[in-house]
Amino acid sequence: MIWDDYPKKITPEDHVKHCPIIADVEEVMIKTSVGHEVELERLGLYYILQGVYSVYLDVYEKEIFEEKRLLLPYQRYIENSMNTYWAIVDLTCGAYFNAAQMLRLIFENALQTLYISSICNKYDEQLKMIEEGFTIKGEKVRGFRFLVIDEISKRYAWFDREVRRKARRLYGKLSKRTHASVYRLRGIWSLKHDRKMYFFSYDNREFNVLLRLFEEVVEFNFAFLAQAFPRAFDSFVGGISVKDRDILPLDLAKKARRHTSPSL
Repeated sequence: MIWDDYPKKITPEDHVKHCPIIADVEEVMIKTSVGHEVELERLGLYYILQGVYSVYLDVYEKEIFEEKRLLLPYQRYIENSMNTYWAIVDLTCGAYFNAAQMLRLIFENALQTLYISSICNKYDEQLKMIEEGFTIKGEKVRGFRFLVIDEISKRYAWFDREVRRKARRLYGKLSKRTHASVYRLRGIWSLKHDRKMYFFSYDNREFNVLLRLFEEVVEFNFAFLAQAFPRAFDSFVGGISVKDRDILPLDLAKKARRHTSPSL
């Protein structure tokens, strides 16, 4: 297609015309947007306020870009912000499996970085551990496993038994929804020749389940940010409105902040 022929003012109809596959999700997006307007606004606020957090990271300029001691947490912060965006898009489009994958990635990024940062603050070595894996109790761990959650609980006072149990339960739910598990296979069998096997479709129950998982993952991600960048977290909490603070799931982040040094 010649670029000059592309519509100057793009309409929804143009999108369908030039990318027919979009028509598959259009109905789902409308249903979700109309039926869950308040919930989507809340998720959008989570995404926007995570972006606002970057404003307060200037105080860590030296540690991030010169010493590189905090470069990995910074990179994971950026990555998780984008993953949050895509999780919202997937959830709106009825791509619930994809949304669960994004949420699991956010959770893994946050907790893996917490663990690696607790044993090493040299950036090149941290990257090597991510690429090649690390050893826990004599076992080689690549990526993320439940063992990482258990080890984190030994290294951070705020990650106590209750938080560890919550993290394990959440990771189990996310893994169940993102692997080719019995849960997935049974779902496909029950659909048989249903349209849902091949096209995105709105499912109120799936939306609400993932909405709860979304909020739990965001809570752990903000706790990760409070641990990695405590001074920025203080400024962030003080800089946003009381209304926004009440909407954000910050209880775990505040707990993490209470256990970090004021000077960090």
